[in-house]
Amino acid sequence: AAAVPATDASGAAIVTATANAEEARVAAAAAAEAAEGRAKAAEEASAGLREELRQATEQLTDVRQQLEEAKNVGSETEALKEALTLAAHRLKETEGKATHLETQLEEASSEAPVLKEALELSAARLKEAEGRATELEAQL
Repeated sequence: AAAVPATDASGAAIVTATANAEEARVAAAAAAEAAEGRAKAAEEASAGLREELRQATEQLTDVRQQLEEAKNVGSETEALKEALTLAAHRLKETEGKATHLETQLEEASSEAPVLKEALELSAARLKEAEGRATELEAQL
């Protein structure tokens, strides 16, 4: 009779151990499923971060290129400033020459009537001299 209660107790222990093992297995499966879900979410987050990093790298490359272009524009601007300064200097020289030529033209224009009158007077004297020379030739 003593063997039966021990068998009952041992059977109950086996049933309890089996139930506990089943609960542990279900809990482990749930934990594994949850861990798998977290791993998938982490992988998706990682993929998203990789895409953000790629975009940030592209933007950084674009900004570097724009900075380089800005430096080039700065150099070109400096060269254009120098060219404009030289052109302005040449323009002033040309304006000075034009003013000088205008003055000479005005002087020549004011002298023209006097010179024309002197030329006409010289032509008249030449004709008189030719007329006298003709008279003198005739007298000879």
